[in-house]
Amino acid sequence: MRSYIKLSENLRAQICKRFKVTRKTVWQACAGLSNSDLSRKIRQYALSNGGQWVKEIAFIPECRTRYSADGSWIQEFANGVEVLFTGSKAVIRLAGKEIDSYENVTLKTWGNVLCQAQAVAEGQFEAMVRQ
Repeated sequence: MRSYIKLSENLRAQICKRFKVTRKTVWQACAGLSNSDLSRKIRQYALSNGGQWVKEIAFIPECRTRYSADGSWIQEFANGVEVLFTGSKAVIRLAGKEIDSYENVTLKTWGNVLCQAQAVAEGQFEAMVRQ
């Protein structure tokens, strides 16, 4: 299950300006992928100013999972996108190159990481891949 705080474009811009952060920082906070003091403040502000919790039950990633003897696993998506999970860290890679990473991933936030990887595989986050 994937859950996140849904924001209007105006609220997202307001949060970026108020906290002096990027859209990606706001997205990670509202998707529950970061849990710093700043992330908690962003979530609290978002919910207090019109953001809404959304829980999606039907998200099923299109990937194949391979497990390793060391306890890590890789989820492989289309177009050379994969997510490597080691302990509580997740790394999204494209053609073997790291394009994003997340610390302290829990079962609750795991779906959000997979949703991001799925979007990259489908070409929806090309700007992130070009960084």
